[in-house]
Amino acid sequence: MRIRKKKKLELDERGALEGLPLYMIILVVITGIAIVIIVGWLTAFQKPMLDRIEIVEPTNKEITTLADGSFSYAITVKAHSDKGKALEGVEITFSGPGIDTKKITGADGKTTIYGNGNLGENVNTGSIAITASYQGRTVGPYTVVVNKP
Repeated sequence: MRIRKKKKLELDERGALEGLPLYMIILVVITGIAIVIIVGWLTAFQKPMLDRIEIVEPTNKEITTLADGSFSYAITVKAHSDKGKALEGVEITFSGPGIDTKKITGADGKTTIYGNGNLGENVNTGSIAITASYQGRTVGPYTVVVNKP
């Protein structure tokens, strides 16, 4: 019985490591590169997610009522994706004194509601809560304050 000594890994005359053919090394490198490319493609095709909404109008996020507590409003909201772009198809919910409605954002990521409300005689302040929902994610509430002068 003959006992063989283990040899150290050495390059042979064909350029491969002894015991590991060159084509096997090339195959491992190509597989690694292919995995990186596929993962990059998959992340590029992910749908955008809702990140936040911005109250565009009123710019000061406040509505002032008349002396009797009645007010008119035009509220514009813009939805933003996690990549900072405008997001279409976001459901925006507005609720507050005399307001309870839902709207969907357009291609520019914006939606606007118009109407009239009333705080009431003995109420000096109120708020309109604005929330946004998109593909199972909800953000908000954001607030527009309604004040009597």
